[in-house]
Amino acid sequence: MSGEYMRRLALAITNGVIDRATANTGIVRHDHYCAALVGEGDCDCDPDITIHRADGRIVQVLADGTIRDAQ
Repeated sequence: MSGEYMRRLALAITNGVIDRATANTGIVRHDHYCAALVGEGDCDCDPDITIHRADGRIVQVLADGTIRDAQ
């Protein structure tokens, strides 16, 4: 499974807002019609991505790979 959510996470890593050398926990909430959920291909929705960073911050990954505080 790949697609939009993986693109956003890769951008966030490239932008340096998610550290490469740390463990982070992520939650990806897909839209109900997402092709990845219905077994028709890669993620093609506008997923809500929340990351619990190693430094304790909880952030949301936006479409351009930037983040904002989730709380």
